[in-house]
Amino acid sequence: MSVEENKALVRREQAELWNHTGSLDAAAELFAPDRVEDAKQEAANVRRGFPDLESTIEDLIAERDKV
Repeated sequence: MSVEENKALVRREQAELWNHTGSLDAAAELFAPDRVEDAKQEAANVRRGFPDLESTIEDLIAERDKV
C-alpha cells in the first residue's frame, strides 16, 4: 500500500470505529479476519463508556508502511 492509502485506512478506522456515528461492521474491511471481532468489541466498549464520542485526526504522519 502507498503512504496515502495507509493514511486513508487509519482515517477510516478512526471514523468508523471510534466515532459514535461510524459502523462497527467496517472492522471486517479494516482488520485481518482473526482480529475483526476483537476490534469490534473494543470499539463497542469504548462507545458504551463514551456514547457521544467524536474525535478528529488533526495531524497524521506516515512514512513507508508506518502511520
